[in-house]
Amino acid sequence: MITFITEAISVLRLSCREHGEVISRACDHELPAGARFGMSVHQTYCTGCRRLSRWYRVVTQGARNLPPGQVPHPAARMPADVRERLGRFIASSKRNGGDV
Repeated sequence: MITFITEAISVLRLSCREHGEVISRACDHELPAGARFGMSVHQTYCTGCRRLSRWYRVVTQGARNLPPGQVPHPAARMPADVRERLGRFIASSKRNGGDV
């Protein structure tokens, strides 16, 4: 019970920007019950986060319903030089302990 309350409070203390990051993570990973409760309470009074959550759910569900191979990987449309620079940036950031 204490874990539930701690998780709920930690989510309720987040800014809307941080809350948006939690909403995004919730699309891919199951959140603990307390965090889900904190999100639902926040979204009860925050119209912007409620809309963002609905938008993420629609996009995620739509993407899951596409047949495999229907959507090309975004990097396939990216120019080769941009792909190369981005790859170098990510590799450099990981070597330096950055979170990309």
